[in-house]
Amino acid sequence: MGFIPPGGSESFTLTLGIPAVIKPNIPLDFRIETAGGSIIEGKILPNAALKVTSGGDLTKCDFDILGLPDG
Repeated sequence: MGFIPPGGSESFTLTLGIPAVIKPNIPLDFRIETAGGSIIEGKILPNAALKVTSGGDLTKCDFDILGLPDG
């Protein structure tokens, strides 16, 4: 995953059976959709990791960079 500005988003395809580790240095929201219609949503905090391994049932992964707080 490349640079995404605050307020931006990026989608990417997971490679079957290969773990993808997302470890942002800023907070971001994620949404993962499965072929069966399940939706998994959450937030990844800075320097925390989310590990996702597709078994063939994930159809989409979106990550949205949260805006930086004012001040």
